[in-house]
Amino acid sequence: MRCLNGWSSAATGAHSTLRGIQGGSSAILKFMSATEWLRCPATGLQLREISTHEAGRAVGHLQAREGAPSRVIERLLLRSDDEVAYPVVDGVPILLTPEALFVQAPVFDLTDVRWAEAYAEMAFYNYSAQQAGSSLPGAVAEIQAAAEQSTWPNAWLDAPYDAASQLEVLRYLGQPTDKTILQLGGHGGHAVKMLAAGAAQAWLVTPMLSEALYGIELARVLGFADRFHAAVGIAEQIPLADGMLDAVYTGGCLHHMATEYAGPEIYRVLKTGGRFGAVEPWQTSLHKYGTRLIGKREANAYCRPLTSERIEPMRTTFRKFSLEHHAPILRYGALALQKLTKHAITPRTGLRLTSIDDRFPLPREMGGSIAVLAER
Repeated sequence: MRCLNGWSSAATGAHSTLRGIQGGSSAILKFMSATEWLRCPATGLQLREISTHEAGRAVGHLQAREGAPSRVIERLLLRSDDEVAYPVVDGVPILLTPEALFVQAPVFDLTDVRWAEAYAEMAFYNYSAQQAGSSLPGAVAEIQAAAEQSTWPNAWLDAPYDAASQLEVLRYLGQPTDKTILQLGGHGGHAVKMLAAGAAQAWLVTPMLSEALYGIELARVLGFADRFHAAVGIAEQIPLADGMLDAVYTGGCLHHMATEYAGPEIYRVLKTGGRFGAVEPWQTSLHKYGTRLIGKREANAYCRPLTSERIEPMRTTFRKFSLEHHAPILRYGALALQKLTKHAITPRTGLRLTSIDDRFPLPREMGGSIAVLAER
């Protein structure tokens, strides 16, 4: 049976880089135990785990979209209408609509705004996650050290140039004890940290298979494998059931999303009273001309800081919504210094710097680091 997709060479190295991950059937069984949480991203219909052999007997031959590379798969998540199935790759459900297998495969426009950026950035971020695998012991030690301090949320800050915004978001989401939390985008580090801080369950939904594999391995090493779940998917079509989450967190990923789709989806998966928090860059003149002068922090395909227009769909979706701006000037100097010297500041230094930066008598909208705070 064919499998699909844009992981291509960008994700094939995940086996060697993240070799310690649970393999084969054990990983599949682990993820299938969470199948009741999963939904078809296009229709919201339920899914059930099935082998390719069983799928062949039940629904006949399933086809990938035209142009999808071939790959052997063994397990599927079959939609309840028996017309569409999603592959399970390395124990991770691949719940991107264009990667499904169909009785009659449609033609997909991969420039569709819902998933265009995910496909454009797939190679870059899959490669980045593979590279991060070599520094996984350091990430483990960092989380263990923070857990020993038991100070929420200060011990968990890891965004030095956006530390004030991150502190605000984590305070808003509240102590994670006994909560079910979703991290949207990224390699799962924040979801694992929520588990270390007491969360009952944590999910990672990311378009990047290697990021999902990294998060799984990080959780396994720290002893959270039974409470950490990952799926390949997008915020514009979150492949999870309605109203299942106490909190959703994203760090530096909302500005990569089509907010007119992501906002309603985040709202849908939150419980009543559930909260969403995002730590993001905001479009300012200093950002615009600074990147022209010294370049982006990452050489990725897209990096479009949020604007009033792009954030408006989020504002109109949620019952409660606010933006908090920070750091209108000094943050950019620190970023330029980091770009030139290759040495980053610490979150503690970032907080001190922002406390000074926020005192400048400038319009609030000039703050290039924002905390997005919303409640269903």
